[in-house]
Amino acid sequence: MSRRRYFTPLPTPIQPSEEISMGRILLVAVVLTVFYFVLAGRLWLLQIVRGDDYRDKALLNRSQRVQTTAPRGIIVDRKGQPLVTNAPQFAVYLYPDEVFSLAALLKIVDPEKIDKTKPVKPKKPRLPTPKEREATRRVQQYLDRVAELVEIPRPELNEKIRTKRGGKNDLIPIRENIDRRLMARLYERQDDLPGISVQVIPIRSYPHLKRATHILGYTGPVSVEELKYPSIMAYPLDKKYRGGDWIGKQGLEKEYDQYLRGTLGYEAFEVDGRGRRRKELTKEPAKSGANLVLSLDAQVQEVAEKALAGRPGAVVALDPRSGRILALASAPTYDLTLWTHPRTNADVAQMQEGGAELNRATSKYPPGSTFKIITMTAGLASHRLPSGANCPGYIMVGKKKKKCMGSHGGIDSLSAFAQSCNVFFFQAGFQIGDEVLSDWAHRFGLGSKTGIDLPSEKQGTVPSKKWAREKKNQGWWRGNLADMAIGQGFDEATPLQMAVVAATVGNGGTIWKPKLVEKIVDSDDPNKVLFDNKPERVGELGLDQSSLRQLQTAMRAVVERGTGKAADIPGILVAGKSGTAETGFAGKAHGWFTCYATRPGEESRIAVCVLLEATKPGDNFHGGGVCAPIARAVIEAYYKGATPPTTKEEELPTRRGRRR
Repeated sequence: MSRRRYFTPLPTPIQPSEEISMGRILLVAVVLTVFYFVLAGRLWLLQIVRGDDYRDKALLNRSQRVQTTAPRGIIVDRKGQPLVTNAPQFAVYLYPDEVFSLAALLKIVDPEKIDKTKPVKPKKPRLPTPKEREATRRVQQYLDRVAELVEIPRPELNEKIRTKRGGKNDLIPIRENIDRRLMARLYERQDDLPGISVQVIPIRSYPHLKRATHILGYTGPVSVEELKYPSIMAYPLDKKYRGGDWIGKQGLEKEYDQYLRGTLGYEAFEVDGRGRRRKELTKEPAKSGANLVLSLDAQVQEVAEKALAGRPGAVVALDPRSGRILALASAPTYDLTLWTHPRTNADVAQMQEGGAELNRATSKYPPGSTFKIITMTAGLASHRLPSGANCPGYIMVGKKKKKCMGSHGGIDSLSAFAQSCNVFFFQAGFQIGDEVLSDWAHRFGLGSKTGIDLPSEKQGTVPSKKWAREKKNQGWWRGNLADMAIGQGFDEATPLQMAVVAATVGNGGTIWKPKLVEKIVDSDDPNKVLFDNKPERVGELGLDQSSLRQLQTAMRAVVERGTGKAADIPGILVAGKSGTAETGFAGKAHGWFTCYATRPGEESRIAVCVLLEATKPGDNFHGGGVCAPIARAVIEAYYKGATPPTTKEEELPTRRGRRR
């Protein structure tokens, strides 16, 4: 039997373990400690030292909503001919709070403004901290860079920020009407210049630079005061004005601003921490304002303006059947485009030269002998009109000699009106009296505004004994009554009012409210009428038909054989009254002519009043000689484009009552 041998393996020798190095432990500890302190220091730098800056930048990493300017509505005449349109213009805006707060900007450009906003207790001056000095330096560098890239002097940029209009966060216009070269440069550098934006804004454009200036008016940057007007503050939210927006300042632009003002749009962008646009999110396009359709006839308006030839004066033409204004011209005038860009001293001088901004059609002047229409009417209605008079060329009123335009000898009422005999109308005024004259003047609408849809209309003056006592605190004498009867003294009327007087006689006694706007339509759908400015009857003259016919006959006689022969037109019956109004200065007298016209077989369709203002010695205008030809040109221009009559109607009677 064999023996099984068992072998016990030799024990494995124990390997000595590596010795733990204290040097390595210390090294790791030092590295970890340094890393900890670096991390803590970085966190302290980011959160404590620069925490405000990074918090502001983080807040800017969001969407930005920018409102877009809406074009104003356009203005066209009765035939659709454009009078005011829009054109694009590039403007540069600064967005406060996008890079620096408005307070930070104002602190640099106007340090005292912060202190003026609210009173603070006086305290000892202190030196700025390093952080404040750094902030000031950064703002200064930013403004210097903006001024350089936008190409405006730094003082001008400071002034733009200092005189900021609108709310705290509203954009600040810093340069308007830039050229495409600068626009392209700013777009290229937009990433380097946060807070600056180039926008395309619509500005007013005029096909005819000086056409209907005083009717259309102009726009301009909205002022801080205008933003506080209750009427402006009441605009809907999507039409609210902001700093930098343009608002109607004069004329129809001002009167119908709430319609012409468009609906604001907006664009939303995703922006980064530097305010740079990265992605468009949403967009709502702006909507143009409503369009104005005027009753104005551009061709008649052009003829009226050319007939004035720049001489100080006015021409008003209206439709006696409705009060619609066909032409309203005032001279001198100016180029409306002067208001579409920053004005130079030469531009301002042009607008002020000769009172170019004054609308003479709605300004008041002594009406002179055109007032004899009222005196004639009052005499006929009250049966106090003298049947005739003897005119030696003057009349003594007390110790003062009142002169006539000539020595007419024995003269009846019709010839006295046709030849504008002052002596006859002095005596008529004495018989009629101031109360009756004043009453009929008010019936025609004198002494009150006509209500035309234009701002700054004057109401004129109708004097009387009561008026002199209450308004002037003085007495009333026989000489005052004599002056009143011939449109002198305290009498004042506007060319628009005297056109209404002629229209009222021409249409048979109905007084219509003058108006320029026919209707207002939607800019997208011309068939959608937003406002229909229908004719408005103000009242009736209340003159009996017999007296009315006599008055019409007298006015026709002025043109047939009197002082207004220069207004006679073959085939058209013109009836009117001329006037020469003394100004109180030797050798200076305003010229007047007011009339209405009709073609045989139809009713009167146009009434015209012309005024030439005496502005310098030697301007001694006789209305029949200088104003009547202008009225004739306007009437011819109107009837040249008018539709021929289709019905037979009674024509104006002649002196003997027969028809012509």
